[in-house]
Amino acid sequence: MVDPAVAYQPYPPYQRGASDGIFLRRDNGSFWLGVVWPGVTVFPDWFHTDIQNYWNNEFTVFFDPTNGVDIDGLWIDMNEPSNFPCNFPCDNPYAAAVGYPPPPPAVRSPPRPIPGFPCSFQYVNFFVPVTFKRCLSTPEHVSRLSHYSVGKGRC
Repeated sequence: MVDPAVAYQPYPPYQRGASDGIFLRRDNGSFWLGVVWPGVTVFPDWFHTDIQNYWNNEFTVFFDPTNGVDIDGLWIDMNEPSNFPCNFPCDNPYAAAVGYPPPPPAVRSPPRPIPGFPCSFQYVNFFVPVTFKRCLSTPEHVSRLSHYSVGKGRC
């Protein structure tokens, strides 16, 4: 998932965009700062003549199968004008950015079940013996052997 807002901090996507001058600016020439998921951000000026080159390059660098993230699909999020929780004119984005980005959720340790999902969606531990009871109604291959559920109800 890609968010077009770019974190206002010294890292390559910001530095390349600042160098190319492709971010929105205020009347005084400074970058227009806002607050989105990464915290204080700058926003691409979609009418800038070099915006397509900048955006193409960022996708090429980030989604490079060898040195970046190898993906099969992409979702561009926040394609609508958005700035939270700092309403226009967002005079103090640093105060508004407290709590952004939000802390990451805890990493769950399998095989704890995922609430609300059926048994067939739950984690499969390939190292348990075939005699392990699961609530599946179809054969499942575990270590090249198949078995049927003998358990009922909860996973």
